[in-house]
Amino acid sequence: MSKPLPAPHPEWNELLRKRDALQSQIAAVLTDLHSLADTKPVVIGRYAAAFATRLMRLHETEIEAARLKREIELVQAAFNSGRELDYEQIQATLEAEFAEWQARLVEEIDDLTHHWGMFETSEFLDPAYASKLRDRFRMLARRLHPDLNPSQSPAQAELWH
Repeated sequence: MSKPLPAPHPEWNELLRKRDALQSQIAAVLTDLHSLADTKPVVIGRYAAAFATRLMRLHETEIEAARLKREIELVQAAFNSGRELDYEQIQATLEAEFAEWQARLVEEIDDLTHHWGMFETSEFLDPAYASKLRDRFRMLARRLHPDLNPSQSPAQAELWH
């Protein structure tokens, strides 16, 4: 004759249910994490398709507005100084300033592309550098956290936020 098994503790079934729920959540998160790496180009492609033309029109409009504003400034400066308005000279000045602006923009794009290329080629940070970066972040977080420093200045609070 075998003894009957003791009844499980009332919390046992609840703990088993919570464990199973956590395991399924972990599995879902891991699946999402792996799918994110695969879908990054798709998401970027959708974003570019939806907004690229609008962003280009916005930037073109901003450039036109800045150029018109500068043209008004040059015309106003000519009137204020009592000089005769030389519209060809104003256009030449605008073209020169625009060419200089474009050259600076190309330099910045090249610089960003170079740095982005460095980021893309190194998938992970050097462990020593990552550790140093993490330590500095934590030091700044302790120094600026409002709960740890209730008497901080508004500038420090703004830096925290």
